[in-house]
Amino acid sequence: MTLKEIERRLHALKAMGYIPAGRHGSTGVGHTFEQKMGLSETNIPVPDLGGRVEIKTTRRDSDSLVTLFCFNRGVWHIARASLEELLLDYHDFLRQQGLLLWEKDHPQVQKIRGLAYASNRSYMTYKTYIETSPPETAANTIICLIHQANYLLDQQLRQLEKQFLEEGGLLKNFILRANGLRENNSGHADLQSL
Repeated sequence: MTLKEIERRLHALKAMGYIPAGRHGSTGVGHTFEQKMGLSETNIPVPDLGGRVEIKTTRRDSDSLVTLFCFNRGVWHIARASLEELLLDYHDFLRQQGLLLWEKDHPQVQKIRGLAYASNRSYMTYKTYIETSPPETAANTIICLIHQANYLLDQQLRQLEKQFLEEGGLLKNFILRANGLRENNSGHADLQSL
């Protein structure tokens, strides 16, 4: 769903006015919203719309906090697991075809890994290794790229964890700023700063 489509659906939903929740309990409002937006209820730890936008709802006059951002390791682990599965598929391909799986110190692996530092790199940088090379070269090239993607994903995950621990989530910082509070080293709001 594109952002324009999301915007169109939100305007149509707003024009409907009050809509009673179609389910009782804490998930009723969110469930109703998803239904009216044409979304399927998935209950998986990835954002609702295209894996990029998470929809949040709340009841009017509710004391519940809406989490605008939370650090969800599950999403990162899904991506990592997908790459690992793809890696195993390429290992299986090489084994079934009787082709060599290159070790990380293989000269061709070193050459392919070095391409990551090329300026203006894109798919074109690797195209000849994948599209016009023998199957062994193509598969090993993709294996190198999967390892590089895994490394970068792991680095990003470590950085996000560190940032989340040091700075807290978006909602926590928003509330502290909105209330004119600052946080002391214990992680608690310092009420004396008011």
